Amino acid sequence: GESPVAALPAAGPGEIAGNDEPPPDVPDAAIVAPRSPAATEAPGRIPPRRAAAAKAVAAPDPTLPSARPLGLSGPRNGVPDNLQRIRGVGRKNEELLNSLGIYHFGQIAAWTPAEARWVASQLAFPERLERDDWLGQAMVFATGGDTGYVKAPERRRKGDDDSSVAA
Repeated sequence: GESPVAALPAAGPGEIAGNDEPPPDVPDAAIVAPRSPAATEAPGRIPPRRAAAAKAVAAPDPTLPSARPLGLSGPRNGVPDNLQRIRGVGRKNEELLNSLGIYHFGQIAAWTPAEARWVASQLAFPERLERDDWLGQAMVFATGGDTGYVKAPERRRKGDDDSSVAA
């Protein structure tokens, strides 16, 4: 049969023939998760689609496909996000994620189920990613929200303690 592309009319003057331009520079948060009414009403609420994707990674199943997520060579603007704000990410998991090129909440929020399975397989406790809903928490943080989770003072990063600020 005839190709559907060939059936399209050619672009006239002032019309765009195709999308030949690269995408504009848009912050990760805008790409990852547009604000929804549910997100603004309940900051800790996870969109059902993302919750279903996170549940799919309960225990890494070797029969399911997995793929390493794309990492960065370093944090954007030289400043990584404090991934320890995610429940279940301590110092060791943050170091592991950084070694994989994962420095920002938007990167985690954008993982596909296959990428989440791959990362889970790298963890000492693979079920942690799904149990603590890293993708859902990262989505909240990437869009400027807060989950309300506060790490115990003795487990915080140095410099994250508000009491150390001079009055």
